[in-house]
Amino acid sequence: MQLLSHAVLTVSLVASLLWGLIYSHCVRMALFFKIVLFGEGCILLGELFTVAMYVCLGETEVFHLGMLGPVGCFVFLFSASFGQIDGLGDDRNPRMRRFRLIPLIFPTLYIGLYVLDILSPVHLSVKIIHTFLLLLIAATVYYNFKHLIIPDVTYGIFKSMRKYNLLVLCISALFTVRVLFSDYGINMAENIIVLLLAATFLLLLPITAGGSEMVHMIYLMFICIGAPLLLMLFLLEKQSRVTVGYMILGIVMCLFAGEVNALLMQLLRLNLQYAAVSLTPITEEIIKALPVLFYAFVISEKWERLLSLSMALGIGFAIMENVYVVTQNIESADVLLALIRGFATGLMHGICTATVGYGISFVRKCKKLFYTGTFGLLLVAVIYHGIFNTLVQSPYQAVGFFMPIVTYIPVVVYIIKKKIKIK
Repeated sequence: MQLLSHAVLTVSLVASLLWGLIYSHCVRMALFFKIVLFGEGCILLGELFTVAMYVCLGETEVFHLGMLGPVGCFVFLFSASFGQIDGLGDDRNPRMRRFRLIPLIFPTLYIGLYVLDILSPVHLSVKIIHTFLLLLIAATVYYNFKHLIIPDVTYGIFKSMRKYNLLVLCISALFTVRVLFSDYGINMAENIIVLLLAATFLLLLPITAGGSEMVHMIYLMFICIGAPLLLMLFLLEKQSRVTVGYMILGIVMCLFAGEVNALLMQLLRLNLQYAAVSLTPITEEIIKALPVLFYAFVISEKWERLLSLSMALGIGFAIMENVYVVTQNIESADVLLALIRGFATGLMHGICTATVGYGISFVRKCKKLFYTGTFGLLLVAVIYHGIFNTLVQSPYQAVGFFMPIVTYIPVVVYIIKKKIKIK
C-alpha cells in the first residue's frame, strides 16, 4: 500500500510539473513561480527514488536519499517567501512589529514536534533528517502565515498571494503529520496523508501562477469529492477498492485533460466550440485509455474487469467534467441541467472508455491485431464522443442527450446475457 500511495503522488507531481513547464514556456513567468516549480521538482525526484527503492530493495527503516526530496522542496518554498517578497510588505517599521511576532507561535509549537521526533523509535539517521525537515517547515509556515495576515500595501501583491499562502500552510501541515506518522510507524494514516498531498500538489502551480477563480474552485471541488472517496478505499474489499480507485483516477484524468486541452487551445488558437468537436474528443479519449491499457498489460486482460474498471474511470471523468460545466453556468444551472448532464455525459464518457476497455480484452490476445485494433477502438470512442459534443451544441441538443441512454440500454442487456451464458 505504501508503494501505491508513493506511486500516486509521483504521478500527481509529474502531471503538475508538466503543466508548470508548458505553462511557463507559453507565458513568461516570474522567478517566484520558477522557485516553486523547482520545489515540486525536488519532491518528484525524492518520490522517484523512494518508489525505485521499494521496487528494488524493499522497505528500509534507515535514511535514504528519497528523504531529501521534501527537504529540497521546503528549501525552495522557504526561499520563495523569504527575502525580497517579505521585504515588499515588511519594511521593518515599528507598526509592523506585531505581524512579525504573531506568526512566531508556529515555530514555538514545532519545538514540541522536535521532541516527539527525538523520542520516536526510528533510526537516528531518520530522526536527524526529520528534525532538519521540521525546522524548514517551521520557517516556511512562519513566513506564509505572516504574509497571510500582513496588511496589503503593495498594490495587491499580498492579496493575490493569499490562496498560495493557505495552500502552502496546508502542504506544510500534511508533511508535518506525515513525519510524525512515519516516526511512529502509523503506516495506514501516513498513506492517506501521501494521497492528500498528491491532491494538494495538483493545486500548487495553478494557484502560484495566479489562475482564475474558476480553476481554483474546480480543484477545490476535486478535493471535496476525491478526499472522501480516498478514505473509503481502505474500508472496501480488494476488487471494489480497485474499481473505486479507478473512479478517482478518472477524476484526476479529467483535471489533467482540462489542462492539456487549455494549453492546446492556446497553442492552436482554437475557440471553445470548435475545440469541443475537433480537439477534446481526441485528447480525452487518449488520456482515459492510458490507465485501461496499463491494467490490461500489467494486471489482467479479463473483459469483465476491464469493462467495469473502464466504465468506472469514465464515470469518474464525467463527475469532474459535470462539476466544471455546472460551475461555469452557475447562473443558468438548474435541476434539469444537472440531471441531463449527470445521465447523458456520465454515460457518454463511461461508454467511450468501456468500449476501449472491453475491446482491448480481445485484441490483446492477438499480437498482430493489438496495435491496429487498439487504434480502431480509440477511433470509435473519439468519433462517438465527437458526435455527442456536436449534437449538444446544436439545435438537436435533445438528440445528443438521449444518444448515450439509447446506446447504454442494449449494451447492458448484451452484457447481462453474456454473463448468464458464461455461468
